[in-house]
Amino acid sequence: MSNSSLVNHTRISPNRNSPRNQPISKITVHHMAGNLSVETCGSVFAPSSRQASANYGIGSDGRVGMYVEEKDRSWASSSSWNDNRAVTIEVANDQIGGDWHVSDAAWNKLVELCADICRRNGMTSLTWTGDKNGSLTCHYMFAATSCPGPYLKSRMAELAQSVTARLGGASAPDTSGGSSAPSGSVTDLANRVIAGEFGNGDARKAALGSRYDEVQAEVNRILGGGSSSSSSVDIDQMARDVIAGKYGNGDARKAALGPNYNAVQARVNEILGAGGSATGGADIDALARAVIRGDYGNGEERKRRLGSLYDAVQARVNQLL
Repeated sequence: MSNSSLVNHTRISPNRNSPRNQPISKITVHHMAGNLSVETCGSVFAPSSRQASANYGIGSDGRVGMYVEEKDRSWASSSSWNDNRAVTIEVANDQIGGDWHVSDAAWNKLVELCADICRRNGMTSLTWTGDKNGSLTCHYMFAATSCPGPYLKSRMAELAQSVTARLGGASAPDTSGGSSAPSGSVTDLANRVIAGEFGNGDARKAALGSRYDEVQAEVNRILGGGSSSSSSVDIDQMARDVIAGKYGNGDARKAALGPNYNAVQARVNEILGAGGSATGGADIDALARAVIRGDYGNGEERKRRLGSLYDAVQARVNQLL
């Protein structure tokens, strides 16, 4: 097996199995949960105590790092079954939190790198099925995590189409933002939005295209938003702001959220799990790694910034360290 000629920086991690026990048939996308350079990402994977790695990483500047050769299995997806079959790629985020956006340079390099991997490994197409059966997979399919974040997740179908087009298959997707829109019933799409598949804000609008208004209205109806006055409200983002402590508790929260209270609180309960567990839909692993990098400070500052997720994240930090 060869490695990509697109690599700009190499630092091989000890966290790997050599060789992998399956031929390469998949590509798995992760996000770094931070705006790391390819050098810094390599440093993160360097200690054997880290117990994590990836085959490649892509920085926001579009540079590529290699941390595990393709002939070897990385420790990336919490699944030996997947990692033995997949080339795993970590992508830097130029936005911390929210949709976990990635830069255009990183996105374009991701398409190029995936096409290169496919060509060298005899993959004539890249398929996105939304589950582990496709040749394009994501970390969340194998672990309780939201990795690779809403932005990248909303573009996985586009990634598969773009790569396949480069390989001489179906035409590339229309990314003009005009008439392209996902298929399916309004209710089905709304449920997929609630599950986080289409991200938030602009990422959701881009992913839903011309169907955004009708689907968002159905999302609000399902979550209890009711009237059209809430059709422009991003219930998901408000719920995450509640979890972060921005709307207080009890009567203060009700007063701050007004007519959106029921819809937002329902989404809060979904994210945190029916029992109120702080590990429900939050990416505890990614947050813990961000804490270790120093993104959330120490002591009271860390508690304040993590809010109700502090205990769960700190417990995971202690496990990683």
